[in-house]
Amino acid sequence: MGEKDSIETEWYETGQVKSKTSWTYGLYDGFCVDWYENGQLKEVQNFINNFREGYYYSFYENGNIEWFTEWKNDRITGENIYYYKSGEMFSYGNLEKGCGILKFYTKFGELYMEETIKNGEHVDFYYYFHPENESDLPD
Repeated sequence: MGEKDSIETEWYETGQVKSKTSWTYGLYDGFCVDWYENGQLKEVQNFINNFREGYYYSFYENGNIEWFTEWKNDRITGENIYYYKSGEMFSYGNLEKGCGILKFYTKFGELYMEETIKNGEHVDFYYYFHPENESDLPD
């Protein structure tokens, strides 16, 4: 990792690729990709000089998308969408410089909570109702 540019590859004992990470002078710089042991894509993200930059995707082991967000200078900026394993949207927000409101939904699309984010910190929650069945929430 002290090299000018390198790509590090990690492997599971089974021989399956676990991750590929791009480095420049020991800092995350470029892509980082992780896989589950079954070969399914786990997450994809990009870094510039050790800061998250650009789009981030994570996936459940079943292949469905888990989370999508956009980063700028290591802060969530832009759309932030989280999904249930079954594919329905769990939360949505459009953050600007780490500030905004996230809305949370049941698997049936009912809005049940809003969360206010300021400077990347959770500052307030407002519940419309609490889902009766905890299985209606992500794992």
